[in-house]
Amino acid sequence: MYMYETFLKCGKLTRLDTENILEINDLTFHRYIQEIKAYLVNFNIAKEIKFSKRNQEYYLINKEI
Repeated sequence: MYMYETFLKCGKLTRLDTENILEINDLTFHRYIQEIKAYLVNFNIAKEIKFSKRNQEYYLINKEI
């Protein structure tokens, strides 16, 4: 829920910051990202998560049609 709320408030998050705040490892972080992606698809929310290698950040953006 923290990650999804951060996406809603800020539109982005970083893996390292999130892992430190939640005290989780890399595998758990990626599993949570996949769960959020599944939630967006299952409830037909017109948003998607994209990763920027340049900034090393994940973004919640409007889904392209």
